[in-house]
Amino acid sequence: MNHVFVWMIAAITIGLILAGPRRIPQAVWACGGAVMLIACRLISARGAWAAVGRGTDVYLFLTGMMVLAELARREGFFDWVAVAAVEMAKGSPGRLFAIVYAVGTVVTIFLSNDGGADARGAGGGKESARAAPSLSADMRLHCQCG
Repeated sequence: MNHVFVWMIAAITIGLILAGPRRIPQAVWACGGAVMLIACRLISARGAWAAVGRGTDVYLFLTGMMVLAELARREGFFDWVAVAAVEMAKGSPGRLFAIVYAVGTVVTIFLSNDGGADARGAGGGKESARAAPSLSADMRLHCQCG
């Protein structure tokens, strides 16, 4: 029966992360869900801290990826790629889609997360991470394809 409550708290937490008030950071909802799991004694505080400790390499990797993405955004890299992609598409939505897909593939190849699977003990698997989450949004701003 406890697993039902775990899933309920997880679903509510994810729902709040996705649809909660935008003025409240998503981390608040995520931490709130974790606190609820501990408060309801569905996981021990020791078990929660152990889980946090096992993910340190992944947290450091993701922090580095966020810093890299933010630096690229500040330097205008995503704007530059978006404008170049729109120019290369020459008004074709299909061609623009293919270019965006290709750019995402290249970014994933060079910035893929090989450490994620190892941190969970699966070993050797590939995890993909997108370093350019705002690329498609930038392209929508620059594209007047119809």
